[in-house]
Amino acid sequence: MSKEILDIKTRILLAAEDLFAEKGFDGVSIEEIAKKAEANKSLIYYYFSSKEGLLAGIMQKQLSEFDSIISKIEIKPGSDIKSIVKELISMAINYVDTHENLVKIMQMETLLNLKSPKLNADIITFINPLIEKIIGVLTPFFPEPSDISFMDKVICISLIINYISIKERINSQDTESIEEIKNMYIKRITDIVMLIAEKNKEK
Repeated sequence: MSKEILDIKTRILLAAEDLFAEKGFDGVSIEEIAKKAEANKSLIYYYFSSKEGLLAGIMQKQLSEFDSIISKIEIKPGSDIKSIVKELISMAINYVDTHENLVKIMQMETLLNLKSPKLNADIITFINPLIEKIIGVLTPFFPEPSDISFMDKVICISLIINYISIKERINSQDTESIEEIKNMYIKRITDIVMLIAEKNKEK
């Protein structure tokens, strides 16, 4: 794929992400996305087929970025599982901190009770691999990783997303409170993951 095509696709994805976060999925037209991306509307349909395809593209892009971050974690023999879990959750929270648009899109569409089964499936398709990637890093500590229920995964990712909602209600200048809340969420999610790990060991 040429650099020019990559640049066009990136512009389209970034424009769609900004507009979806600002107006919601249903509130944005392909025409608006094309205008903001300075791209021909026909190119959007060519590369992504539809708005649903655009959202799936946004999520896949974010998932790839997150994957490249957690792949840097090195688990050495004798590593403490809780320390590894805490590091992973901290990475996830910090990732969310710098990718608020995606979280806003997911929050907004979930609250609106999506009419499109495909769109709803796309969001689930994003959530599940995100948690799977974290679990994948922890495989040495989980005797049966596949036994971790989908609801356990959703609870963890929901807490991460909820962190953004809470943070938005606090004055952005109050860095001390924001940091305190972030640490609270990191601890809470870490504790949940540890409980899941213990539950699996008992099976």
